[in-house]
Order: sequence, then C-alpha cells, then structure tokens
Amino acid sequence: MKVSPDGHLVAIGTLSGLVLFYDYPTGRLRHELKAHSGLVNCVRWFDEGRRLVTTGLDGTVRIWDTDSFDLVTTLYVGDRQMFSVDVSPNGSAIVASDADGEVRLWRTADFDQTVRDAPAKQR
Repeated sequence: MKVSPDGHLVAIGTLSGLVLFYDYPTGRLRHELKAHSGLVNCVRWFDEGRRLVTTGLDGTVRIWDTDSFDLVTTLYVGDRQMFSVDVSPNGSAIVASDADGEVRLWRTADFDQTVRDAPAKQR
C-alpha cells in the first residue's frame, strides 16, 4: 500500500493480482486494474505521481500510467518472484529485488536494465 505524492489516492496491491485505487479522504474506490497474475507484493508512485510501479510473484515489474491506468511497460525477470521495488529520489532508476535477494536496476528514461543482476550476499 502506498499513498500518492499529492495525498489524493491510495494504491493497494492484493492477493489476487489487482491494484485498487482509493480516493482519499472519501475512501471511494476510484479504479481497479489487473496488475499481475498473482499476489502484488509492492507498489510505488513516481514521476510526481503520474506513474506507479508494481511487483508480483509472476516474474514481472510493471509500470502504469496513473492518469489513464494503462500499462506503460513490463519488465520481465524470468521465473523470479519479485518482492520489493523502489524508485530513486530523482526518479531516474527503478530498483527491485526478488525472493532470493537479487537486485535489478532499470533506467526510467528507457527501462533498460543498467546493471547486471546483483547476487544476494552468500552467508
């Protein structure tokens, strides 16, 4: 769950793969979108709230336009279950990690993966 930067929407990921957008402060459901084929693990707003990035157990990181709720792009990571995602403070990069702790980084300008997968630290 994450509140939009302007404080007007709350995005909530669900077990069934939906992202629900609720109006704040009324609590009215504004929109729902089918984001992933299973659990949505993480949602993050970026680009001043105009975009939302989501991760799921389906091996994808997805970018959404929050004005139209259209899919902008899908970043495929194979059979990895993606658990967390964040966006750099200046909005230039998306970083996501999978269930094994491996980290991936993409530029938001073109969604190219800018570094190789960083393996989880071996213990």
